[in-house]
Amino acid sequence: MEIHPDPDERPYFASSPNRPPMVTRIPEPRKPSGPPPAQAPDICGPGTAACRFLFPLRIGEQESKARIHFMELLQLAQRLNRILVLPNVGKSRMGACFKLDFEMYYDLERLEADLLTGPAGGVATMKLELFRRWVDAQAPGPSAQLVFISAKLDANANVTTTFYNDDLSIRVGSLDSNSNSNTDLPGCFAKFNALRLTAHAPLHIHLKRPAAPAHPIAASIIDALTRSDAHAAASPSSESAPDPDVLVLTYDLRLPIFPLPSPPPSPPTHPPTHQPQSQLQLHYAPRLHALATLLAPPPGTPYVAVHWRMESVAPALLPRCARALADTLDTLDTRSRWGSGGVSTVRTVWWASDYPGGLHRSGVSADGDGDGDAEGSRSAGKGVKPKSGTFRSVGALHAEAVGILGDALGEGGWEVLELTDARLAGLDLLDKGWGAEWLADAGVRAIVDKTIGMRATLFVSGAPGCARASSFTRQVLDERRAVFDRLKENEDELPALQNIVELFG
Repeated sequence: MEIHPDPDERPYFASSPNRPPMVTRIPEPRKPSGPPPAQAPDICGPGTAACRFLFPLRIGEQESKARIHFMELLQLAQRLNRILVLPNVGKSRMGACFKLDFEMYYDLERLEADLLTGPAGGVATMKLELFRRWVDAQAPGPSAQLVFISAKLDANANVTTTFYNDDLSIRVGSLDSNSNSNTDLPGCFAKFNALRLTAHAPLHIHLKRPAAPAHPIAASIIDALTRSDAHAAASPSSESAPDPDVLVLTYDLRLPIFPLPSPPPSPPTHPPTHQPQSQLQLHYAPRLHALATLLAPPPGTPYVAVHWRMESVAPALLPRCARALADTLDTLDTRSRWGSGGVSTVRTVWWASDYPGGLHRSGVSADGDGDGDAEGSRSAGKGVKPKSGTFRSVGALHAEAVGILGDALGEGGWEVLELTDARLAGLDLLDKGWGAEWLADAGVRAIVDKTIGMRATLFVSGAPGCARASSFTRQVLDERRAVFDRLKENEDELPALQNIVELFG
């Protein structure tokens, strides 16, 4: 299992001198600093008999996949009859430790409306900050249980009893692990120290064997979380103890647990209207759509969006791949495949890549200091913002490849657009009330890149050997394929999209 923690998530993993303080004990519940929220019926959702929550402390993987996991947690909360606490977001991830509200990435108003009528109808959600205030207002604090769901066994877990079902091992931890130094808890969990972990030992749930995509395991997970023998073993002081008020979940599975359509749904490329949906979707926030519109070429201007994921590509291949990309752009057929019309010329490129820094000419590296060692790898230069939480080392061959492409586009008369600090500064968004932290967030920028790629006249990405397979690219292709099919039905109109994807390399 490959996990590349973001700095905000680092306390989940090996010790680091720069991480936030580790939770070493669960303090006594503290009195709220302000007036408690009113105990109105809608605090816990309409029709909910008791305040029982599923609280995702962390959801694994980056945004393109984390959003799919989130939708499955909605279904899991529904099956468990629990309110789902909405995680915060940031740096292309989801979890309680991040600084941005859920609705900074996603359209919460639309989600709540769809939940009333969609296939997950009846499930209630609560914002993280409201949940924290609710926790602080309870006396005594709500009972809680730590739950870790992962694909692989955690050999470091302090386990007392193990149960099994068809797909899973259910390992009951020790109550001592709730209060002793616990490397499975992030520092931000101290914000929720009013939760009482003293009555329920942790549950460590993992796969007995590698899961197959065609074999949903939701029923086994629900069994693991509700079976009476595991509950009794986790509550040794009283076998009749009620279920915990809060399940504090660390979720790190990689495959769907519920049956999903193929391919998974992608958010529409424009803010959606309220139309019936057979499949519940998580739409991006309207402000993100608005930002994409501001940054993309003007309406009516055809453009090609290029997405090049360089991470894990053999560096020696990158210069050749850059030349292949330049050739692909020069030879790309831009004529319409339907009807008599067509786009005669496309000379505008939207550049999206995990390469830190902008597209540049030869002799200029990511930090602007030249190419450096021919074979070495290094981190992006000072002041250069990484675009990926997993692509940390950038070598001279990466810079050389980007320079080759920059030279070719410059000599070919291409206009190159990309999401940079300079472009954002030119829009004066801060003066218009758009938050600096939100605009600087890597996840916000990745979503905008995706949205612009979905809308592009032409889309180009790398073939195996020249680019890493990416859930970002798959999400763009899923949406382009859906739009492409709709546009193809009307042969009298020039479609806005001229292809699904063209691969280089």
